[in-house]
Amino acid sequence: MEMNEEQRRELIAVANNFVQYRCYTEQEAAGFIRTHYRTLGKWRRAGLLDCIRGNRVPREDTSWMGYEIADIILGKHRNQRRPNDPTVVGVAP
Repeated sequence: MEMNEEQRRELIAVANNFVQYRCYTEQEAAGFIRTHYRTLGKWRRAGLLDCIRGNRVPREDTSWMGYEIADIILGKHRNQRRPNDPTVVGVAP
């Protein structure tokens, strides 16, 4: 049986200890993706990744939803050009 996108995201979230429908700071998101938060910020500013703007996380200008983090890990982000990272726990397509 093939998994749908929502099921894949949920498996990624569980495997990496985050929740899909919660906002995370850029530093938290970078930790789940296993990259430096400044690198994640560079990707965001370059337009490679979408994120939530505004004050959804206190004292932060940028917030990341868990499902966005899962999409980055899955390599399914629409603008993503990041090569697959074998250190990230994921689900094979």
